[in-house]
Amino acid sequence: MINGKFKNTAFEFSASIPENLKSKCCENELYNQPDLLFLEDKYIIESSFFSKVIAKLKVKEFNEHLKLYKDNSIIAVDDYSLENNRYEKIITENNINGINKNDLNISVRHFSLYEKDCKINFLQNIYILILIANITDFKDNSFEFKVKLDDKETIKHISFDSIESLNLLQIYNWIMLSEENLFTRLRIVREIILNKGSFELIDIDLESAKSAFNRIIKEETNKYFEQINILKDDFLILSERKQESYNSLHLKFLGWCSAIVIFIYDILKDQHSDQLVYKLFRHFSEKVYLFLIIFIISLIMIWLVFIKEMRDYNKEYEKIENFYTKKLFFEENDFHNYIPAPKIPKIYTISFILLLIVLFLRLFI
Repeated sequence: MINGKFKNTAFEFSASIPENLKSKCCENELYNQPDLLFLEDKYIIESSFFSKVIAKLKVKEFNEHLKLYKDNSIIAVDDYSLENNRYEKIITENNINGINKNDLNISVRHFSLYEKDCKINFLQNIYILILIANITDFKDNSFEFKVKLDDKETIKHISFDSIESLNLLQIYNWIMLSEENLFTRLRIVREIILNKGSFELIDIDLESAKSAFNRIIKEETNKYFEQINILKDDFLILSERKQESYNSLHLKFLGWCSAIVIFIYDILKDQHSDQLVYKLFRHFSEKVYLFLIIFIISLIMIWLVFIKEMRDYNKEYEKIENFYTKKLFFEENDFHNYIPAPKIPKIYTISFILLLIVLFLRLFI
């Protein structure tokens, strides 16, 4: 049995302090600890003002370090950080007046750690309503929760002084099921509230929400595969353009090689066999000098034209990528799986550099 009382958010012991809490106490007071839940249910039940509850809970860190004092022991609890992050993500988009959003740091599910009590259940559902309503006004210990979409709205008034029996936890758990489609599930629940004209959601409403969600996902899946088929067509167009660039390079390079062969043949056709190597690699004349310059310039021009074509191809690729990732909300990795980013093959670059080096060596040595 722990004797004492709450003094603001700290607990003041009136008798001996449990051994496992002494290190956390200052004199005879246990201050509000971010990583410890100590008689929070007692504090909540005794609180007449929601602002006092906020003052106690806003400092809690709902992560893997959180502990619970229960039955004279300090025990580890679940890591609520994912839920806490999703809650924060949603209320950031909500219009909340009279409460600082940063003070609504909470895990709705952590209330299940406390003793069952109508006040605890009431508080848990208030936090759920703050999440579900896209507009919340808090004043004089009273709430006005509003769901408003387009020209339709549903309003619920609640006073923290008057406990109401609500059961929104199942709906909340379904909304927070996963990060994926989080806002889709939330919007479905809001639309059900608007259609009913009430925040009183029951099991039938949850089943309706699940069915609506499945239909939406099915439609989105069908649209996704339709878009995939269009993406494949775009891929074929881009592939054809890339292949045309490669074929153009191959033909130009083949023509360039043919010119080299003809030039070499013209130099060597009247030479004796014992002079061929010398004539090919060591002989120098104005004609050889001129043609080497022509071959170097033509090789560079072929390469520059190819690079320009590849850059134009890249620009087209970026436009298609932006359309699918920004407008159709494809994941970038998913898009890249179907259309890989265009790159100049390394063998092309290496071949160009080697040929250029050989020609320059022949020109100056």
